[in-house]
Amino acid sequence: MHNFIYQLSDQPLEKQDWINQETFTPEQLDCADYLMDIDAEERRRILQHFPLPKRYFSRAEDGSDRLTYTTDLREEKNDWVRRIRLVLHQLEDEDGYKHADGYITSMRRIMFDMLDCWGDYFVVNKDGRISCPLNSTEFVIWATENLKVGDTLHICGVVDYHW
Repeated sequence: MHNFIYQLSDQPLEKQDWINQETFTPEQLDCADYLMDIDAEERRRILQHFPLPKRYFSRAEDGSDRLTYTTDLREEKNDWVRRIRLVLHQLEDEDGYKHADGYITSMRRIMFDMLDCWGDYFVVNKDGRISCPLNSTEFVIWATENLKVGDTLHICGVVDYHW
């Protein structure tokens, strides 16, 4: 399966500072079989389906790769907890144990993918430092600790990876 690693930065970056297939060590992204750089046209196509929810991040209308943080992601927590409770309730049902493997898979996906963009990762450049790849739940934690509504992020490098 193919997914993407998106680089977000608090400042615009020169293209030579964008992530690429050589950026990560196997320890940083142990789920990947291989990484692959993409060309500008493929990047444009991929960003048409950028995975962060529009209710939290709006893309610039001028066509640039600028995102504005519009709504506090802490609000996502309530929906996330509701989805966790739903799976737990299904597991508690009388016959829930018969389908435990499926419920465990669902729970794992919910826990690591709060924003429902399973398989995609985000790396963040802030104050000149780059994070390790973050799943969407880890990204939400990062955003709630580091962003204020109205802050801007820039989409920089995008790397394809296979897992």
